[in-house]
Amino acid sequence: MLGVLGGLGPLATNLFLKKLYSYVKAERDQDYPEVIVYYATKTPDRTAYILGKGENPLNYLIRGAKLLEKAGADRIAMPCNTAHYFIDKIRKAVSVPVVDMPRVALLEAKERGFNKLLLLSTEGTKKAKIYEKRAEELSIEITYPEEMLEVMEAIYLIKANRLKDAETLLKPVVEKAELPVVLGCTELPIIIEERKDIIDPMGSVIRYLFKNE
Repeated sequence: MLGVLGGLGPLATNLFLKKLYSYVKAERDQDYPEVIVYYATKTPDRTAYILGKGENPLNYLIRGAKLLEKAGADRIAMPCNTAHYFIDKIRKAVSVPVVDMPRVALLEAKERGFNKLLLLSTEGTKKAKIYEKRAEELSIEITYPEEMLEVMEAIYLIKANRLKDAETLLKPVVEKAELPVVLGCTELPIIIEERKDIIDPMGSVIRYLFKNE
């Protein structure tokens, strides 16, 4: 049974679940996987903490993971890239596997022949080098757009459900990209669709978890 530590933000978690149940092949309700979801919406901003401007969200994330484990989850996914800054400590707090979404996305990128990627992410993910630390072992180079301020603004607009405003900011960044793009914040796939030159880590995780179902 998959546990989803979500709510970081809620719209991204909703999309994760939609993608999951669209991907899995089923003929009836009973053929679909059982999933437990916890919307940990009170978790402090992960980027703010990494940038030294906010409360530490670790205890909130650990609490969510423990709740999922207690409820019967035998594996946990976190549809939030920046939250993976804390993955090692979360893993130590529970006895079930916690899937490393950025690593799974990079493994898929490598399988597709991508050795250099443009990462759209929060400033927290960038500062913490969440993708770089995982990309090094795969000989993948991570780059960032010049328009990081626009990307960050778009992310927070999506969290506020101002999707049109976010799209106006973000689409030009994606359209001018000369490298395969990684949607390294789970808000971004809400307005940018996955395609052959765009990697959505949420989609990568779903394919990793349910490729045989």
